[in-house]
Amino acid sequence: MVLRQNREGLRRPSIRQVVVVMPSAFTLGNLFFGFWAIVSAFNGNFRWAGWFIVFAGILDMLDGRVARLSGTGTRFNGLSAGKPPSGWFTGMPSPAAGMTLAAYYPFSQTNWYRASLAYLDLQHEGLVVLMLLLAVLMVSNVKYPKFPPIGTRSARGIFGLVVHIVILLGGLLAPEYFLFPLGLFYMTFGLARATILGLMERPEPVAIVDERLVDAHDTSLPPPLSHERRGRWGDRRQEPDDL
Repeated sequence: MVLRQNREGLRRPSIRQVVVVMPSAFTLGNLFFGFWAIVSAFNGNFRWAGWFIVFAGILDMLDGRVARLSGTGTRFNGLSAGKPPSGWFTGMPSPAAGMTLAAYYPFSQTNWYRASLAYLDLQHEGLVVLMLLLAVLMVSNVKYPKFPPIGTRSARGIFGLVVHIVILLGGLLAPEYFLFPLGLFYMTFGLARATILGLMERPEPVAIVDERLVDAHDTSLPPPLSHERRGRWGDRRQEPDDL
């Protein structure tokens, strides 16, 4: 009888409770893979360390989307589900920058890299330059696009569906060859777009200022508006005294 009463007292978790936990589960997975990336790098297994960072970055990007789709957000993952995301990042997002660096080592171990780009010795000067460039882009004002929404009723939705399918197939079938060039393309796209928009901007025309305004002691000019307001305010304060 006691066991039956305890079972009756336990309630099954509702769907709402399970949905609320999902974004936090993605955040915990992000922490888990980040920790094992450190352990793998300490043990000299740089290939798996890079992949663990990629897995952590993917979960870091998905937890916010899951929270917004489910209408949930917690203090643990620091999400606000009520604010709709804008279409652009200001600065290169840190998961994309981290995954680009992490995917370099598996890319450098491929046969194509050894046969074509190994002579450049990018692991020294080239990798340092890439790290500095990514660090600057993360704190810059360069705009980077977010993933387009998925749908089948509009051209934008179909384009987003195609983009997700291509990235998914490339990441599953040939991650060593696909992910690092994808990160470089994303980084270069933001730089090229910012450069083109900067060159297309025209300087604003300078308004012609009257030469009388240069001389601050010109008595022919009307007094500033602030002085008029102060004078009126002083007159109003003196009116009760006159009465």
